[in-house]
Amino acid sequence: MAESTERKKYNKQKMNEPKTIKLTGVFPKTFRATKCETGRADCCFEYTDEKKKVFFEVSLHGAIELHEHFTELGYTELAPKVEFPTWHPNYKER
Repeated sequence: MAESTERKKYNKQKMNEPKTIKLTGVFPKTFRATKCETGRADCCFEYTDEKKKVFFEVSLHGAIELHEHFTELGYTELAPKVEFPTWHPNYKER
């Protein structure tokens, strides 16, 4: 059975469209440290494993230590938003 001309045009058009990926918001084995908005702590730290997502407030020093620990455990950092102090090995000039 031969495809109709319209069907071929539709398929060709679909092949040329950019592919989109729907993000669900849960990425296993990831972490992120962000600047805290509440003012009670310096940073907010969150991590996600296969079963749960955890979020808590922590000091800058604590965020740095947690960053090193989670990196050693093989977690992937999502969009780092906290700048490291100049003395820290992960410090990057902008």
